[in-house]
Amino acid sequence: MRKHSPFGFTLLLIGAISLSAWGCATTPPGADPAAGTPRLTVSPTTVTLGVAKIMGTRFTFQGSGFPAGENVIIAASGPKDTYVTLALARVNPDGTFFEEMSDGDTARLVKATAILKADITRNEKMEAVLVISRPAIPVGKYKVTATSMIKNVTAEAALEFDEPSGIDFVMDWLGKVTGKIAYK
Repeated sequence: MRKHSPFGFTLLLIGAISLSAWGCATTPPGADPAAGTPRLTVSPTTVTLGVAKIMGTRFTFQGSGFPAGENVIIAASGPKDTYVTLALARVNPDGTFFEEMSDGDTARLVKATAILKADITRNEKMEAVLVISRPAIPVGKYKVTATSMIKNVTAEAALEFDEPSGIDFVMDWLGKVTGKIAYK
């Protein structure tokens, strides 16, 4: 007959207690326990601040663990007390949301005015022209926060804005030559 070691039993007991304590974690205030812990994913996580680069970038925001049916404000805060509202999303019945900033008019407006701090005007052909008259938001690391409007459930993710690259300068110069970007 085989004898069991008291060390093995002690290890098993510690493991069981640890697992039960882990399973009793509290839910953040306002979160829907059925939906799980609120989470936010941002893509891309790093982008350069070239004018053409920002305007051509498809930003996506995915969240889970939020109260169903609520609206979520997605904003970024970063260096020099910068605060920028990026998007508004509606939470699905399963507690998830997906919002995209790509080529639509609202997305272009947010990218131009909030991130690049540019103005938008029209040329003689009635095409949109970005007017750059002041610096974009500061380079650095930003905390993107998704906050539900009623129950105040939040989740965070990171987003970094880097200095424009050499390619960005070439693309922005082409935008200027073609009349899509104006500098004042």
